[in-house]
Amino acid sequence: MQMLASWFRKAWLVLAVAGIVILLDQWTKELVRNNIPDYTSMIPIPALGEYFVFEHVHNYGAAFGIFQNQGNFFIIVAV
Repeated sequence: MQMLASWFRKAWLVLAVAGIVILLDQWTKELVRNNIPDYTSMIPIPALGEYFVFEHVHNYGAAFGIFQNQGNFFIIVAV
């Protein structure tokens, strides 16, 4: 029983961290959508401009833009 409780404790921690990461991801996306025009960039901290830049682009595919505009492909793969 103790092993099961330990597993649930670890699972809760992983789910909590994942939830926080997802919330931060969605929040930053909303900030970009509302504050940066399409296909432009913004340097929030000038001293880090070379390394830290927000760019507003649209990705209609999977990771890194592969399979762009292939919605049916993803539906079939998911099923």
